Amino acid sequence: MNESAEKGKKMRTRWRRYRGALVAIALFGVALPAWASDLWLPTESGGSLLASIEHDCPSCLERGLAPCGTADIRPGRRFATGLFQGAPPRGYFLTFTIRHQAFRTMLVDADRAHVSARLSEYFGATRLIVVENQFGAARILPAPDSTEVVYSSAQHQCLAVERRNWACCHGDGGSDHSCLPKTDAPHVVMTWRDAVGQETLVATYAPVPGFSRLIRRGPRNDTLYYCLSNEAGRLRVP
Repeated sequence: MNESAEKGKKMRTRWRRYRGALVAIALFGVALPAWASDLWLPTESGGSLLASIEHDCPSCLERGLAPCGTADIRPGRRFATGLFQGAPPRGYFLTFTIRHQAFRTMLVDADRAHVSARLSEYFGATRLIVVENQFGAARILPAPDSTEVVYSSAQHQCLAVERRNWACCHGDGGSDHSCLPKTDAPHVVMTWRDAVGQETLVATYAPVPGFSRLIRRGPRNDTLYYCLSNEAGRLRVP
């Protein structure tokens, strides 16, 4: 290999390492130092629940949590009223990974395979916390059984190569017929099998408000949960 080719190879290797570092900062730099929302627990059982999660998965609390509950779930003082649903009543926490805008920024990388690999790596480390008995118990499931990144070549061409805006690449281009047809936004799907609850849990992270959801698939029916995925939540006890 001649000198110029060797130099070019070294420069490409450095760029890939540098780019990986930037991605890591974008993903985890927003989650660790700044808590964006408080998730207030009931006075009676909140302390024991918080202690249980801290004992079994301290890193879960360090990363922050993305709660999944009813369509009315909100952070703040009334958070607890919107967490539980289904039979038996259960609520869920995903460990927080990335804000919506940072996720969108990652998609602009020219190397689509690299984007998918990075997202699969980070979301593949997500933990799922099952909350039961009206905050009386918590079970922490391991990493997902499967993680799928859904980011089509057409969306990548539109966002990363042509550098068109999000609405156009998401199918909201209006009268601009050169935009993509209406389609789901790029997203990540994670699946767990809850052996204790005898249920399959399928969580979808999407960088669009209201579209991050969890489906609880039981022996008799499915229950749909809505997830607050754009901010790292911190559990609080009055």
